[in-house]
Amino acid sequence: VTQWNGNAVGTISVLANMIHDHVGGDLYSIDTSVEYPVNTLIDYAADEQEKSARPELINHIENFDQYDTIFIGYPTWWYDLPMVMYSFFDEYDFSGKTILPFNTHNGSRFSGTIQTIEQLEPNATVIENGFTVNERNAAIAQLADGKTIFYLDLNPLFDDENGALRADYSGDGVHVRAPYYVQWRDHLYQFGVVK
Repeated sequence: VTQWNGNAVGTISVLANMIHDHVGGDLYSIDTSVEYPVNTLIDYAADEQEKSARPELINHIENFDQYDTIFIGYPTWWYDLPMVMYSFFDEYDFSGKTILPFNTHNGSRFSGTIQTIEQLEPNATVIENGFTVNERNAAIAQLADGKTIFYLDLNPLFDDENGALRADYSGDGVHVRAPYYVQWRDHLYQFGVVK
């Protein structure tokens, strides 16, 4: 949960509103009849996956056929789509449409979710290089005021396509090898040093 225009909302909502501000279109929230437990959400999500649950959608898109390009946002839960997204893809036929995924995660990026969407919607064009945000980085970025505290996202510099430290940059998957400290330093000089 984060702040957007003074309201507490989920990070996916913030991203959806940011995209909307840039490209326009209609906003639609995928809502379910399930009351997700805040304190045990991780366990609840794992249980839903284990059961291949299909939570009931409580709202529906009117005139779905009028849309050609659709941005679809979701958190990655246990390296997969939330089960409500399966309900959503079961309900709508995306044939001939373009899907632009965006998501939040805690280090797994898209995992295999884009490929899952391609399997669920084989007659749609699914853009594979969607926009993904690490939840931890989003939380840390909120602390930055841009004056005395700065947030620099080094993940694009060092991460592979799965959000892990690139194997060729590290011997143990945690620490950057010495030759790559130069890239780190140069990035800090370019984006972080205030003169």
